[in-house]
This record gives sequence, C-alpha cells and structure tokens, in this order.
Amino acid sequence: MSQILKFSEMKNLQILTLYANPIEHIKNYRLVVLNVLYRTLENLRKFDQVLITRQEYDNVMSLNNLNSVKNLRMMKVPANCQKKEPPMKKNDDAGDGRQS
Repeated sequence: MSQILKFSEMKNLQILTLYANPIEHIKNYRLVVLNVLYRTLENLRKFDQVLITRQEYDNVMSLNNLNSVKNLRMMKVPANCQKKEPPMKKNDDAGDGRQS
C-alpha cells in the first residue's frame, strides 16, 4: 500500500491503471485504492480504464468518515478532560422520608 501513496504526489494525475498488478488480488481493491488517494488526487477521473462514479466517491467518503469516527474513539482523553460524574443531588426535605 505504501507504493500506492506515491501516486498521491502526482497532483495532475487523471488516469490510473493498476490492472494486472498484484494489488488487484486484494478484495475491493478499487475502493481501497480510491480510499487511499481520494484526498490528494482531486483530478483523478479514470481508474483501470473505468470512470470513477459519484457512487464510488460517496462510498470512499463514507469509509473515511467511518475511519475518522474509529480514530476518535481510539484516542485517549487527557485526565483533565475526562467526564466527571455530577455531584449527588441533596434532598431539600429535611429527612421526612417523602420522595419528591
């Protein structure tokens, strides 16, 4: 996958063909590659001689949003920002046994 990242440096890349390369054996490799490159290759229009569809872009965006949420969940919260329990509510009645 690190080799795929090298393509992200080619800002004007419009057509990318990886057909008949070992990466083709990865399940859903088209979506995987588009996911890796989507932020940097705004001009990419064709992948493996097929136009990149709006649905594929939407799938990549959804996948990236999901990954962002997962990354947020995995981040450690600093001790001074951790959620604290609210203080116990004191009963205004002076112990007469009634619930309000």
